[in-house]
Amino acid sequence: MFVHLYRTRHQQETAGWRLFLLDHEADQPDAVSGSTQECVARVQASLFLFPSLTETFGNVTIEAMASGLPLLAFNDAAAGQLVTHDLNGLLAPPPDPAEFCRLATELGCNPGLRQRLGREARQKALQLGWDNIVQSIEDLYAASIAKAHASTLPRVWAGVRPT
Repeated sequence: MFVHLYRTRHQQETAGWRLFLLDHEADQPDAVSGSTQECVARVQASLFLFPSLTETFGNVTIEAMASGLPLLAFNDAAAGQLVTHDLNGLLAPPPDPAEFCRLATELGCNPGLRQRLGREARQKALQLGWDNIVQSIEDLYAASIAKAHASTLPRVWAGVRPT
């Protein structure tokens, strides 16, 4: 779920935050605090929370990372493979909702952490383009071929003929 954090003038004086959870499936934001109209007028995600334990690949994780959003997910499935805890996102151990909530609070209350994780998430997402994927596969094939040849070619190169 995409989360938007913002402060009104009064809340800036009192250090309060307003939090809106943007429900992407319903196409209608649910305001935790304030009216839906107010939320719609301020839609701009500050972070991404992905509490799913059932999604297998997680395109939404990559999309959030590509958008430069700091994210929190359970250390499971694709999120566990794409996110390095405290480098390009935060990972909670599954299924620990209390730890997930603690990390969500930490992420929401720390603008410096959100900025750093968002920047690193974007960099990680840029590495996931087709050019890099194809290059990784080609490197894997080349290493496998080199390993196979290394076990048979040295005898021929050393002047040893097979018997």
